[in-house]
Order: sequence, then C-alpha cells, then structure tokens
Amino acid sequence: MMKILLYIICYIFFWADISLSLPLCTDADVRKWTNCKGEVNIPDGTKFIGEWKEGNPNGQGSLTYQDGRKYVGEWKNGSHDGKGTFTYPDGAKYVGNWKDGKQNGEGVFSYPNGAKYIGNFKNSRQHGEGTYISKTGEKFIGLWTDDQLNGKGIFTSPNGEKYEGEFKNSRKHGKGIINYPDGKKYSGEWENGKIKSEL
Repeated sequence: MMKILLYIICYIFFWADISLSLPLCTDADVRKWTNCKGEVNIPDGTKFIGEWKEGNPNGQGSLTYQDGRKYVGEWKNGSHDGKGTFTYPDGAKYVGNWKDGKQNGEGVFSYPNGAKYIGNFKNSRQHGEGTYISKTGEKFIGLWTDDQLNGKGIFTSPNGEKYEGEFKNSRKHGKGIINYPDGKKYSGEWENGKIKSEL
C-alpha cells in the first residue's frame, strides 16, 4: 500500500508541473474555456481552480465547498476521475482512485477517530479486498461488500486474539477458528458474532 501512496503523490506532482504550462482562461463565457487554466467562484462560496476543456473541469484541479469539504486531483468531463484526495471538515480523508465522481479502485479512507480502511472501493463504498484498522488497533482483513466484511477473512486483536474464518456483515458467521491469548483454541460454527453452541 505504501507503493500506491508514493505513486499517487508522484503522479499529482507530475501533473502539477504540466498544468503550469497551460495558458489562463480569458473568455468571458466559461462554456468556451478549453485547454486552459481558470478559476470559478460560485455565490454559495464554492470555488474551483484548475484545468478546463470544452467548458468542464478536465485535468488537474481543486474544488473547495462552502462547508469546508475539498477535493484536489484529477477531473474528467466535470467529475472527479483519476487520482485525487477528498478531505472533510471533521478530519476524515480519502486518498485514491475516482471514477465518474465516486471512489472506485484502490484507496485509503482515514476516519476522524483514527481508524483507517486500506483497500478497494466501488461507488464510494468499501468493496473488494481490504483491511480495516480500528482506533484501538483491531484489524479486519478480507473481502468487503457495501462497507461490510463478507466471506472469508481474518480478525486480529492487540491482545493476541486471532480469528480466521467466515464473516457476514462484519460479524463472525459460518465456519471459523479462533486462537485466544491464553493459548486456548476453538474451531466450529459461528452465528452473528457468537459461537453457535452458546446461542
């Protein structure tokens, strides 16, 4: 994942250098802006600075919303598309790939409380292979669908506890093996986060 982050950083700097060579947009009609760099301020406080093509943000650019949200990265036909960083007023941040204005592909989402998800996204949801690390150091590794861990995965705790098996909606569900810090071990069936024999 470190390689991904370094690639994103280098890619952004690379395109930043290229964008400096573009001329400033001068036409009074924004719809005619193409292959130039310009700034648009909307009455509600939203501001876009960056590259334009055929009247749409296209290339590198930054969009700052009136509520403090901000996107910096690549654009295509007026939408976030490519590599980009989106920051939120509460301190949350997403760094990674975008497609048609949504988080798609590999990325890192950092939560305000210190938790972090590193992996794949689809339509701005955690989807595919990924790792979630809680603010207390618990780690969930596996396949995600719609922000939930589903299918085979691994859970580890800072105290040494480790579960390897099936999950449903981020809970232990199905067959699994758990190793406890005291050396004890259980292998069997789980349902909604609990050992089936305990239900």
